[in-house]
Amino acid sequence: EAGDMQLSFQPVSLRDLCQELYENHLQIANEAGVILNLRVPDDLPPIQADEEKIRRVLTNLLDNALKFTPPGGKVELTVETEPDGLLIRVADTGPGIPQEFRERIFERFAQVPGTAGRRRGTGLGLAFAKLAVEAHRGQILVEDNPEGGIVFCVRVPLNPMAATKSDEP
Repeated sequence: EAGDMQLSFQPVSLRDLCQELYENHLQIANEAGVILNLRVPDDLPPIQADEEKIRRVLTNLLDNALKFTPPGGKVELTVETEPDGLLIRVADTGPGIPQEFRERIFERFAQVPGTAGRRRGTGLGLAFAKLAVEAHRGQILVEDNPEGGIVFCVRVPLNPMAATKSDEP
């Protein structure tokens, strides 16, 4: 609530974490009639991160994508390397999020009116995700998915502690 989050940094293999989350969500996707894809390079470098916080962020994004994607739709989890970090994308072919709600969805208890998912959430998941990603000196944002639906993009530096030190005077 204070906007301060305690982190316990350690080397984290996003490749292994994403593979685990993919396997954990595959049955949910199959039961919902949604195709779940994973695209993560084998040579992904580890990041310094709080593994439990990153796991909660990605779990929330996958849960939301599966909750709002209709049967026959697709959810895709991808990770790519960038010059100074990694880009994680969770894309879905659900109803999308109207432009006017894209900033507000990261506020506590915010939910897009008139959007029906398979189950109702608390409205805290995306607020937590934003806090956790920013505590890692990263960024989270929403874009349109060219296939319909939306893409949550999470950028995280390989070593947020180095970024913190260089920012100090």
